[in-house]
Amino acid sequence: MAKVNIVGIVGSPRHHSNTEVMVREALEGAKETGDVETQLLLLAGKKINPCLSCFKCNEKRDFCIFRFKDDMHEVYEKYLAADGLIIGSPVYHLSISGILKNAIDRLGQGLNSKYRATGRPWFAKVGGVLTQGMGRFGGQEYTLQFLVSHLLLMNNMVVAPGMGDAIGAIGSFNNQAIRQVGVIAEYDVEALPQSRALGKRVAELTRIVRTGAETLKDELPEEYNKYLLQRQAITDYARATQKWESKQGKALS
Repeated sequence: MAKVNIVGIVGSPRHHSNTEVMVREALEGAKETGDVETQLLLLAGKKINPCLSCFKCNEKRDFCIFRFKDDMHEVYEKYLAADGLIIGSPVYHLSISGILKNAIDRLGQGLNSKYRATGRPWFAKVGGVLTQGMGRFGGQEYTLQFLVSHLLLMNNMVVAPGMGDAIGAIGSFNNQAIRQVGVIAEYDVEALPQSRALGKRVAELTRIVRTGAETLKDELPEEYNKYLLQRQAITDYARATQKWESKQGKALS
């Protein structure tokens, strides 16, 4: 079996953030399983505009048509290439960060539009989620629930860390007004062990799912072979990108 690709997405707009520390720890946990490649997608410093509800993607049966006008293009590429996902966000008003919400909105709407005729692809990616915030009960559950709902809506699967009673890894500054970046481990001794356990479980289940799909490919619906094993969505995106680049070249000539 080929190595599986686990992508960690850091939804914090801050560089070297506490969320980044937790996602990096989760990716280290994923590496412990062997036969795993990891990638990190940092949204900090990137420009990802909100969805405009223009429905141009729907009209053209394409991914978001503005993806090359900001950094959304990279989100599509890394998300579609992932066999497993670890998504992290700080708590923002009892939910995820604004920049991560922008990315999810445009990712979901673009995929819905591209595959409107056939239905959203059966990705079957294994996902895990994590978050951190100021208070122990400062909105982490709501943030995790949103991210879990996103993964399920995108035809993926979700795994919990297996430590404690949360659906994802949680960090907290225990109601202390700490604003420094990258110091979550100093205030919450469980944050990094939970993150590492989460990453390991995501990688383990990703390998199980992929091995099962390869073993049963002649018995399962074709959609699993097409999108999970052959990664048809990556090919579709590459073709759409080539088409866009061709149009740009003609426009400049």
